[in-house]
Amino acid sequence: MPRSSAPPAGTHLFVRRTLYEHHGISAGSGRVIHFAPDAGVATFSPEALRTARIRYASLDAFAEGEEIEVDPAPAAFSGREVVARARARLGERGYDPVAWNCEHFARWCRTGRAECFQVDRVVRAADVLDAADVAGPRDLVSVLPPICPRGRGWGDAARGMLRPEDRERHRRPASALEELARLVLPALTLW
Repeated sequence: MPRSSAPPAGTHLFVRRTLYEHHGISAGSGRVIHFAPDAGVATFSPEALRTARIRYASLDAFAEGEEIEVDPAPAAFSGREVVARARARLGERGYDPVAWNCEHFARWCRTGRAECFQVDRVVRAADVLDAADVAGPRDLVSVLPPICPRGRGWGDAARGMLRPEDRERHRRPASALEELARLVLPALTLW
């Protein structure tokens, strides 16, 4: 989206960062409402979890130099209602990278459902690690041994961090073959 054009109020915006996407809602007049830590706080630090709250930011501050993209998913509410839902939560804390993050917030504002497709992808990737019967990336194995001893059970561990109401969406596959087929076959059709 060109910087010169401000997105309509109620638009679900996101920017791609190195390891994740950051989401927010356009409030109009070049402002965004998003879930973020205080300015200058490292994103994945303990202080970020402590200081994160739903707040206003300028489009430039939200983008942090990255291209702003628009999420094309349909909204269940008008733009005005989406902004009202976002404003009603201004100042709210309780950020959780798995259960209530910036994407959960933005999708809830637009659809009424607190969903995070980034978390969905992590759970699916964990199931693939299980299906492939591998220990997983060495860095993760060294950090998570109490959760996944000997590198097994990645999918169950990922599902265990979800809110109970989200666990059904991430049911354990009946078999490793089913999960690999579900993830790999669609990609093969692109070749």
